[in-house]
Amino acid sequence: NERQDGIDALRWLVSQPWQDGNIGLYGGSYLGFTQWIVADILPPEVKTMYACVMGTDLQRFAYMNGMFRHDIYTSWSLTNAGVDWSSRDMGEVAYEAYGYRPHAEMDQALFGRKLDWYEGVVTHPSPADPYWEDGVRGLLKAMPGKVDVPICLVGGWFDIALDTMFESYRALREDVREKSRFVVGPWTHAIAPDGDLDYPNGWVDGT
Repeated sequence: NERQDGIDALRWLVSQPWQDGNIGLYGGSYLGFTQWIVADILPPEVKTMYACVMGTDLQRFAYMNGMFRHDIYTSWSLTNAGVDWSSRDMGEVAYEAYGYRPHAEMDQALFGRKLDWYEGVVTHPSPADPYWEDGVRGLLKAMPGKVDVPICLVGGWFDIALDTMFESYRALREDVREKSRFVVGPWTHAIAPDGDLDYPNGWVDGT
């Protein structure tokens, strides 16, 4: 429901007497996704987007060189399936989830419920599968070419979304890309510095 929720939120926002017609959208990871998914229908009051660590090709986000990214989707499922894990060590739960076979049945075996969004990603590994062009996935993938406002993308060399962020940036219309920026630094998905060197004050300050 993110697209409709975003439309409703923007309609509410532009109707407020305290907004001055200069709105910017901001957020990283999932909050970057919620920006991208409404990027083609922004009201004129929204002048820019600032999206961190999130691209628009969910297949490239979920798979790297054909390998399913447990560190992304399985870890996400553990914390977003509505299961109370307070009685178990999360490291043990993750180890069990990562190694469960057949993996498409992991959700029902460990969580006791079917997660359609998770099973869909697990059972459609090929980027050529029509699954990735359907519904919100296809809409999101096509979004960079529909953006009309300049945007600032922020990615990290150690971030899980860097690959798809490069693709999203290249897919911007040339006139939009000329006014936009893509900043990549020594950051993880949490926009925290990482690597072999120390980076004092190396985080991204959004203030």
